[in-house]
Amino acid sequence: SSLSAQGKVPWEDLQLERAYSNHKAYSLSKLLIQMVTYALHRRFLDGAEYGGRGLKTNTLDPGTVDTRMLRKGWAMSGIPLETADDTFKLATNPDPPKGKYFVGNKLTAPVGGARPREDQERLWAILESMCSDL
Repeated sequence: SSLSAQGKVPWEDLQLERAYSNHKAYSLSKLLIQMVTYALHRRFLDGAEYGGRGLKTNTLDPGTVDTRMLRKGWAMSGIPLETADDTFKLATNPDPPKGKYFVGNKLTAPVGGARPREDQERLWAILESMCSDL
């Protein structure tokens, strides 16, 4: 989501327990999805260091789509749901790009906060720790 560009990772309050807002939570979730996708890409496609398995990962911002969630929070201003087919096109591409970020059908540079590899790895370690506690 374009909202992911608005955020930095609040490492000391990752679950927004001290400073929660719907907007901040949504925008942070989109930033974290990009970050974890790049870490996943290194592990399962590239990653000789991780025993790469050929998994192809990408992130995609479909743009503002006219959904009930959008109408509830804002006005009806997104593209019609029927025309939001970029996810389908990317998922069914027989030879997709790998480890990239798309806005609609356009290959795009990742948002600034998603780029630092050390932050991606920090997030991955936090998620591993959270999952190991389950």
